[in-house]
Amino acid sequence: MTRVVFACSHQCFTFCLVFTVLFHYSNQIIFLRTIEAVGFPYYKLLMSLGDCKENILYFERKVWSPLRLNRVFDIYYKSDDSDITVSRVELRVISNDTCIQAFSKNGVGSPEFSATLFLPTNLATTFTTLTIFTCSKKTIENSTKIKEFNLLPFYMKPVTTDDESDSEEKSDPQIKKK
Repeated sequence: MTRVVFACSHQCFTFCLVFTVLFHYSNQIIFLRTIEAVGFPYYKLLMSLGDCKENILYFERKVWSPLRLNRVFDIYYKSDDSDITVSRVELRVISNDTCIQAFSKNGVGSPEFSATLFLPTNLATTFTTLTIFTCSKKTIENSTKIKEFNLLPFYMKPVTTDDESDSEEKSDPQIKKK
């Protein structure tokens, strides 16, 4: 008789645990996840939330060493000015696994943004890039122009703009001016 009670209590505990986890994450906004590139054994994932991206509020690039444990990253951004709101968040991840999820409790549209990124176990070297955008009408004083990079495994090539192509012609004597 004690075995039956133990089995029932174990199943009830498992059900309660799963229900609690699902209820906790059901109130959160899930990032849109797309696979941008595949280069065996790596995948380039874009996880985005929001639509408009005019000015960059925050940019960060990290390389994480291999680890056998799960990783949980908490992302938090708060603007000093309440008129500047977060309109889009892009998180690019290059890893050897696609079982990556990101959740946000409040989403975009306010000066404060928070999210949580869950990475699976047994990841090889992982590359992450976080970009937070705004579309606020107020001008940003310390806005810097950040180059976008094609993030393929172990290969990064900057994308040139019109301003940079003019400066390259001036610095390279082999390029003839027309």
